[in-house]
Amino acid sequence: MSEQQKFEDYLGNTLSSIKEGFDPGEKVIGEVVDITNNEVFVDINYTSDGIIKADEFPKEDFEKLSIGDKVTAYYVGYVNGETILSVKMTGSVTNAELQNAYDAGIPVEGKVTEERKGGYGVTVAGEKGFCPYSQIDIRRQDPENYVGKTFTFKISEYKGNNLVVSRRKLLEAEQQKKLEEIKDFIREGDLASGIITKVMDFGAFVEVSGAFEGLIPISELAWWHVEDPTEIVKEGDKVKVKVLKIDWEKDRHSFSLRETMPSPWDYLEERYQEGKKYSGKVTKLMPFGAFVELEKGLEGLVHISKLGTGRRINHPKEVLKEGEQIEFFIDSINTEDKRISLSMEGLAGLVGVEGDAEDLPEGFDPNAEVCVDAEIAGIVDGIKVFGVFVKVNSEQSGLLHISKINLEKASSNPYRALSDNFKIGSLVNVVVEKIEDGKISLTLKETLEKEADMKKNARDYKDSNANGLGNLGGLFDGIDL
Repeated sequence: MSEQQKFEDYLGNTLSSIKEGFDPGEKVIGEVVDITNNEVFVDINYTSDGIIKADEFPKEDFEKLSIGDKVTAYYVGYVNGETILSVKMTGSVTNAELQNAYDAGIPVEGKVTEERKGGYGVTVAGEKGFCPYSQIDIRRQDPENYVGKTFTFKISEYKGNNLVVSRRKLLEAEQQKKLEEIKDFIREGDLASGIITKVMDFGAFVEVSGAFEGLIPISELAWWHVEDPTEIVKEGDKVKVKVLKIDWEKDRHSFSLRETMPSPWDYLEERYQEGKKYSGKVTKLMPFGAFVELEKGLEGLVHISKLGTGRRINHPKEVLKEGEQIEFFIDSINTEDKRISLSMEGLAGLVGVEGDAEDLPEGFDPNAEVCVDAEIAGIVDGIKVFGVFVKVNSEQSGLLHISKINLEKASSNPYRALSDNFKIGSLVNVVVEKIEDGKISLTLKETLEKEADMKKNARDYKDSNANGLGNLGGLFDGIDL
């Protein structure tokens, strides 16, 4: 290729990169090529370099400016053969230049000087202006967040000495730009950062990634039942949320705060076990049973059939009330369906335990003293797969574990076997075997006798010297081989 051809190609490529023209107010990015005391010259790939007045820059920024630096500015116009640029119109400008900024939509920098009726006083390039409350921000905040601070504004009205500016228009344009960018990658199920913008009775609104707003329903604020959303969040809180639903067409989006928090179901098996006794608060009474809060975010159901002790109940409100603290047993835990079945059978002092004297079986002593080895005639109070609850007096109940009952000839179904042998409300003779942490363990007299016989047989299974069988070598002692 000849030198002439190389030069023509170079010239063609250079000319093709030069922009033909700019629209007033258009943002441009260029490289500083020269700096004087009064002006900064910027290469913007145009037929001429752009010129920015030195006093457009804050003093400290101008002092740091060097050739080769990239700057962002706005195209003002082509005046007297020069391409005029503006960096937010920060310096002293003429009325004509302010008018030009208004006509071209060029952002200007202004300082909020005071709060006054209807809005704020703002000084722009030496000119006094006004910004209405509704135009200072997307969401109105306290005056101390604005007064004394410098922001970028857009001139919304300029006639004579009447200068009105808006910051909100720029913020909304910036927000829209962010929104277009975020639409391409945010998906349902994602985690996102946000700021609480408003708290309502039904939930809280959150602005996500500074781009769009959606609702955190009250049910998604926490794992437990929330009465007042302000107990969980307040306006201005920074939060992490999970995206539940995105609907750009209807501009309706929903998020979850609770999904970003540990669920009580995650550590349930470490804290609760089937067959053990716990305490909790009654949160709701329904015709079919009572909901009980084990801890915040974790509730179980006591079915109405598990509320009585052989006594027919038509509604849980007959024996319980909301807010009441009660004790209960955990019947079953279903982690897959997130259900906990509870029971109050076998608990004294809670449901119909006092009763009238004429309702109690003959032989039952409501004042029986409970101590280890005491023989007591108790009332069958409830049946579980792991044993039988027995009321030992008007205030206490104990557990007769299934291991203490001879069911060799009974049904292979433990619950069925126990139900066949023990009828709720019937009298049963038990022995107090152990009392620990308020829990009473019971056994049967025949079980104790059987265990005693087994121990006796074990003792009889020793040699005449009251020694055990010893080791293998001992068997050959005294034998002359």
